[in-house]
Order: sequence, then C-alpha cells, then structure tokens
Amino acid sequence: MLIVEDERLVAVDLQQALAGMGYDAYATASSADEALREVAERRPDLVLMDIRIQGTRDGIETAALLRERFDLAIVYLTAHADVATIERATSTVPDGYLLKPVREAELRSTIEVSFQRLEQQRRARARERLLSSMPDAVIAVDRDDRITFVNPAAEHAVGPAHAALGRPSGEMLRLEPSPLAEVLRTRTATGRLEEVTLACGRAIGHTVAPVIEGGELLGAVMVFRDVTPRQPRAAAPTAVLRRGRILVVDDDALVRRAIARMLRQHDLVCLDSARAALGLIECGDRFDVVLSDVMMPAMTGIELYEELHRRFPAQASRVVFVTGSASVPAVDEFLRTVRNAVIEKPFSPADMKPIIERLLADS
Repeated sequence: MLIVEDERLVAVDLQQALAGMGYDAYATASSADEALREVAERRPDLVLMDIRIQGTRDGIETAALLRERFDLAIVYLTAHADVATIERATSTVPDGYLLKPVREAELRSTIEVSFQRLEQQRRARARERLLSSMPDAVIAVDRDDRITFVNPAAEHAVGPAHAALGRPSGEMLRLEPSPLAEVLRTRTATGRLEEVTLACGRAIGHTVAPVIEGGELLGAVMVFRDVTPRQPRAAAPTAVLRRGRILVVDDDALVRRAIARMLRQHDLVCLDSARAALGLIECGDRFDVVLSDVMMPAMTGIELYEELHRRFPAQASRVVFVTGSASVPAVDEFLRTVRNAVIEKPFSPADMKPIIERLLADS
C-alpha cells in the first residue's frame, strides 16, 4: 500500500495505523512524480491519495494517471468536502473517500471494502480473459436476460460483441424460447448437451447454467459449439492421449466450467471448496492431478496442500496451484518455494496441457 500525502506527520500517523491493522504501508510520497515512481517500482494494490499534494498535478490528476496505467484501488484523503472537489474526484471512479481527520474505524472499513472490490474486479477480468480464450463459444447474460459477454468464438452466432451487448439473448440468437431465458426462469442447469438450429442454418450443441452467488441469481452462461454436419473426409492419424482422473477445486463456478471444457477428455470431479476436496480424499478417492485455486474462503488451496502433505503426501505431489488474486506476501513466498507447478490466471489450454501431461506420465 502507498500513502500519497504531503503532510509528513499525517503520513506517518496513517502508516502506523495501517501497520496496527496488519497492512504493509511500505512507503509514502508527497507529489505526483514520487507516487508514479513508487507505483511503477513496487506495484501496490491500493493507494491512499490526498487530493491536495505538492507539485503541478493534484491528487485527482495523479489518481487518473494511475488508473490508466496500473491495476490498483484508489482511496482519496481530503479535508475539502466541497461539491466541485467531490465531483472531480468522483469522475476518476475511486474505491473510497475519507475526510480528514481520518478515524481509525472508517479507515479500516474503507480499506477492507476497497480490497474486496479490487479482488472481485481482478477475478472478473481474469474470468473474462479465460472465457475469451476458450475455443468454444460463450455467451453470458444478466438476470434480465441481457447479454453482458460474448467471446470471439460466439460472434458467428450473435454478431459483433459490441452490437450484442445489452440485447436480449433470444433476439440475438433468434431462438424462442431462448435457452438462457429458460435457465434464468428455472434456475436449473441443462444436464446434457442439447442441439438446436439457429436462424442462420447452423446447428449448435449447447449447455447452459445459472450463475448464483450467495443464493442470489446474477445471470446465466451458455457454452456451445457448431455441430452442423460436414462432408466426411479421410481421418488423419491422431496421437492417443492418456485419460486421467482430475480434481478441480475453485470457488468460482465460471472458472470451474472453463477448466472442465478445456479438460473434457479426462475424468473430472469439480468442487467449489477445499474442505469438500479434502473430504473426498479422506474417503479414499485418488486423483492423478489436483487443480486447486489458491485463495478460497473457509480453507485455502495452501491449507489444503499442507493437510494433504501431512496425511496424503502422494496426493500433495499431484497438486497444481491456480492463482490470479491480489498479491499477498505470504502467498507469494509460498508459491516461490513450493515444488508444485503454478498456473497464473488467465490461462489457456496450451498453458495447462504440458503440466497435465507431465503429471499423467509420472502417475
């Protein structure tokens, strides 16, 4: 975390308060140039930005530059609460706004909410990049059946993404009823690959699932591929790949589905929690590969690995860590020192294939 504050005593007081909360406020800066240099060198996850700082650029201009260049959260600090200042600050879409003198309880809650929002945004961007890289077509809608995401492979069905966004799925797919609208109505995933013919004459095989978090329906996702019959041609010889038993552990349903599509030639078990994964192994299930997200609620991927290392060392050696969360020093240190493979989100089938093949060859 970086503090941009030109009043030295205020900066030091904030550093001490944040250290007492367990945060690493590693440096302070008093001007835009210092702030840009510190962020470029250390890449903090969050910047506490005073609006009135030294130099020709004020804190709002500096925050706008940081937003353009880096992936971080911005929380403004100021003694000025006039309408004009707030309007200028709001235009940079900050993650928080604190009035001086800053009370510790407000500082803590604002920092915690900002980190949570940053983590959600990073996960959403990683998920979108992952879905964009999938060879299968993917369309996502919100709870009102308005299209929110179209990957390149889906554009042949709904047209350019920019024209499809915000439109009803049935209108763009020219299907009535729309498979996405039906899943939103029933809140139930389709249990098998279903085939329909689009107005353009193409036949698609699709699966659709609702996106539900905390019991709240957020939307739905459809994954499909073109199954239009083609003229038969001589089959080229293909290499026979060993079929493995793979456990996927990730609390993000969309990431689980994306991985399942990438590894559909294998026997997969997909779970949303590390505790459930540990329970399977305790009951005697064994896997050639365990793909585990690092940061999960209740029990992290690291805690799962440590428990496996203590009780089921052979399974611990099969763990591949999947990470894409905000940098945490203890996590970074663990991933640097552990001998297991690490895959960074977003990833493609080409990133995963050699790791999976190596573990299958060794099993």
